[in-house]
Amino acid sequence: MNVSAQTMHQRPTYSSSTVRLVEPFVREMSEVFKQLHLLIPKGIGPAQGPSVNTVKWATEVLLRILPREFLIGAQVSAFQREVHVSWENDEKGKRVVVFFPEPGQLKIYYELVENDAVTEHKLVNATSPSAISERLRWFIR
Repeated sequence: MNVSAQTMHQRPTYSSSTVRLVEPFVREMSEVFKQLHLLIPKGIGPAQGPSVNTVKWATEVLLRILPREFLIGAQVSAFQREVHVSWENDEKGKRVVVFFPEPGQLKIYYELVENDAVTEHKLVNATSPSAISERLRWFIR
């Protein structure tokens, strides 16, 4: 295989001041941020939905979720002034919803459904994106 063919088949790497990333930020992951962007108020009429600062806060937190593949399949929505990001897997009976009520606040709700009954559920105040990553590890198992 010649050098140019080898280069084409290698995964791109990205460098930063702290770590080299070997995984690309694929289109499926960026979909979450497109959905968030759509929540930004347009400035026409009275403000409805989450504030610009709440959307920015949600974006900052979601950018810190590792591994980035956890973002694939997430659904973003607004409920009143909050941003909600959810993951659902009916096959496994699992659901995770991350709430961003306002900048600096972060809550995680999760549930497990077995035999058509909720057998485990909890709403927790989170302190960092790592709490989301931890809960999403549970989600994919």
